[in-house]
Amino acid sequence: GGVFALALGSLIAGFFFQTKGPNANITTYNVSACLAGLFHFAGAMLVLVGFQSEQDARKRRHRLIVLYSAISVFMTILIVGAYKDLLPTFFVQGQGPTLLRQVVLGVAILSFLVSGVVFTRRYQNTRSTFLYWYATALFLMAIGLGCIFDQKSFGGPTGWLGRVAQYMGGLYLVAAVFGGSKEAGVKVTQFGNVLGRFFRNKFQDLLAERTSELALANEQLRREIADHERSEQSLQTAAQYWQDTFDATGDAISILGSDWRILRCNRAMLALVGKAPEAVENRPCYEIVHDLPNAADGCLLQRTRESQQRERTSVQRSGRWFDVTADPIIDETGELIGVVHIMVDVTDRRTAEDARQSAERELEEQRLLTMRADRLRSLGEMAAGIAHELNQPLVGVRGSAEHLLLSVERGWDLPEEELLRKLTTVIEQADRMSKIIEHVRMFAREAGKPECRSVQVNSVTHAATELLGAQFSAHGLALECELDEELPAVWANPFSLEEVILNLLSNARDAVDQRMAGDDKEKGHVLVRTSCEDNTVRIEVTDNGTGIAEAIHDRLFEPFFTTKRAEHGTGLGLSISRTIVEDFGGTIELRSGEAEGASAIITLPVASVPEETGA
Repeated sequence: GGVFALALGSLIAGFFFQTKGPNANITTYNVSACLAGLFHFAGAMLVLVGFQSEQDARKRRHRLIVLYSAISVFMTILIVGAYKDLLPTFFVQGQGPTLLRQVVLGVAILSFLVSGVVFTRRYQNTRSTFLYWYATALFLMAIGLGCIFDQKSFGGPTGWLGRVAQYMGGLYLVAAVFGGSKEAGVKVTQFGNVLGRFFRNKFQDLLAERTSELALANEQLRREIADHERSEQSLQTAAQYWQDTFDATGDAISILGSDWRILRCNRAMLALVGKAPEAVENRPCYEIVHDLPNAADGCLLQRTRESQQRERTSVQRSGRWFDVTADPIIDETGELIGVVHIMVDVTDRRTAEDARQSAERELEEQRLLTMRADRLRSLGEMAAGIAHELNQPLVGVRGSAEHLLLSVERGWDLPEEELLRKLTTVIEQADRMSKIIEHVRMFAREAGKPECRSVQVNSVTHAATELLGAQFSAHGLALECELDEELPAVWANPFSLEEVILNLLSNARDAVDQRMAGDDKEKGHVLVRTSCEDNTVRIEVTDNGTGIAEAIHDRLFEPFFTTKRAEHGTGLGLSISRTIVEDFGGTIELRSGEAEGASAIITLPVASVPEETGA
């Protein structure tokens, strides 16, 4: 341990502290020499007391490991402290050593000297070659340290004598090693064999380890190659599957680069343009799809570049219509690197759509004509009621006018109050006739797309019952109303809603007439009731007529289906009524009564002004 400590200190002080100045050099060397002397002194004391060494090689090796580890830690702390100038000063150039250095070096010299004396006396008793060289080496180390004890500066005869003595001491320690080996029966050549076997075993172990690592790496590489081949085969299979799927797609698809040049087309696109694959690849899209207007195609692709989203347009090619879409291909940096260009033949769909729209227009025109005819038919049926309604105000106007005329002819002096009352009656009855005539005129003229507004259901219901009241009286039928006075408004067209109510009242009247024609003694009646529930307004028309047969219940709203004779009905009334109610966001249904008759029920949502109306 002492030799190990002194060797470390000498190595560091002699080779690595040259640039730090003499203090760091001397501090490191003197402290390591003191530690070495103390270790030698401890060994000498163990010899004097007759200490027996450990026989267990494993424990001996363990203690050596602990000892050398402790020395290494101490020397590391010493070296770091000397290098960073954390230790007290040992030497000042030109002035010589400090007291601390002299104490440390004196302890080292004394330790080496006492140890040399002890091992010399031990040699005299044993004549051991090892002890001879070892004791001599300790004396030389003591002499060498003594020569530099009072050294003021580096150099000089005394300093070099001290160094030579220490170098000789080191050589004597080497001789002691070989002498001790010889005494132990170990030849010098055996050291070589031991070292050879050590390094040879290490080399063989290292070679075996590297060979094993290479074998594992080779196996790993072989597996990676096999995986790569399988992956490549899978990629080829997937690529072929993609190409087959790409070609099997019925829509014309081409993949474009960022410059709109075609990179790949499927069979449908090639068939559309009538060219081979090599004739279209790397060519601008608008040059290949030559019937597609350049401006339209360029605008579509430019919009795709700017928005980086799907863009659409429609073009005509060779008399057929195509929907064209451009889907951008974006990389991870957000740059557009390509476009998927798709052309879908929509000629048949557009033809069917045009035919459907034409049929819808014809149906709408027919519906409007039918509505107009129904209005005129209703006006014709209401003629008697209108005459009755107009007759009452006319009687009032005639009576008041005759009374005034007679007063003028006979010179009666009428009181002012009576004169005003007569004139007021004439004006009120004239206004009443005007309102009746205007209502009938507006009802007859209302056609086309109905304009919706906020409507009070009770006022519309009341107007409808007034128009048909005379007809019900002429047929001997009772028309009753139970109207909820607190109904909220609904969003509808008043004349279209009135038409629906008139249609339901007419159907109810016909059903009751048909039942009374069978000599039924019960008086026929129709009840109109309004109510509000769950944010909806409900209009119910109930009669005690013939009711609804179960066999025809599901067909009542079919166009042109009717249970009336041909001259009395077209079969479009209920169908038109349902269309009108559904346009208002409501529903209409027919129910058979539990015992007799039927009910027609209209439900309409409470008015909420649509955003597009601006109301």
